Amino acid sequence: RTLESMAEMAGAAVPGAGWSFRGEASCFSRVEALSSRTYLVVEDDRFGEHPYMYVVVGNDAGATLIDTGVGTASYAAWLDGFLPTVGATGVRRVINTHAHFDHVAGNADLAGRGVEICAGGRDREFTSTAVEARDGSLARQVGCDVAPYRVDRWLADDEVVDGLRIMWTPGHTPDSVCLWHEADHTLFLGDSLYPWSPVILANADSDLDAYRRSVRRLHDFVQSHDRRIRLACAHNDADLQPSALRDMVALVDDVVRGTVRPRTDGAAAASSPTPSSGSAILLFERGPISITVRADDPALPPSSGGRDSARVV
Repeated sequence: RTLESMAEMAGAAVPGAGWSFRGEASCFSRVEALSSRTYLVVEDDRFGEHPYMYVVVGNDAGATLIDTGVGTASYAAWLDGFLPTVGATGVRRVINTHAHFDHVAGNADLAGRGVEICAGGRDREFTSTAVEARDGSLARQVGCDVAPYRVDRWLADDEVVDGLRIMWTPGHTPDSVCLWHEADHTLFLGDSLYPWSPVILANADSDLDAYRRSVRRLHDFVQSHDRRIRLACAHNDADLQPSALRDMVALVDDVVRGTVRPRTDGAAAASSPTPSSGSAILLFERGPISITVRADDPALPPSSGGRDSARVV
């Protein structure tokens, strides 16, 4: 995620914009308690992703990890020191929001300690081959060394795991999931939504139409609750305003209708990794909410700007 470049383009400071990789310091130096049982851990990494990972302590004092980061250092070893300070007896499981490198690089280390690795079961082939057989994880594309791992448990849509309800939300990737934690009234969004840098729908495995349905599902879910829901993103914000879902629904609907034009100043090239498809990239943005989309995505209308309005990166 290129927070710094997006902040520069926007001409304003945004959360995290001043971060930089510090090899001599602990890469897990930012930790926040979101509740008495849920904790945010941010990894400081050389790729500039700064993944937001979450530790949820269950009723049995066992911890569920939501994502495992880039692998700058051993997350498992760091957790050995951290978990006793919050009353947790150990890690029970990992639930990955999707199979990209900045969310799964700590999996193998934890699996070696007997931790159960869980992932959404919507597209098992994509998830199973993302690290080794193909580069669906994007690890080779960016030069991140991700050790292979095996998924022990495939999670169904609406399945509940230790108080966390799984919601399949494909679009960013075919295997993306969000997690609803009723006890804390928190919706963990993975990469389905975050502010200040584009949600990437420009990779070869991304799907704008699927994303449109997923973000609408999330919006409707949040709207069905009277009490405010915390939106905990996997980048940039652990307490995003619920109105951001409404704004993303509106932006994506306008993109599909062709009533909003992409930026044409090369910002897409600065804000999104090169998609393995080789297609041109379109950047659509509205305030802090934005998406990048392949110019050849079938959900785009001809009036969206197409290849004439995008830069090939």
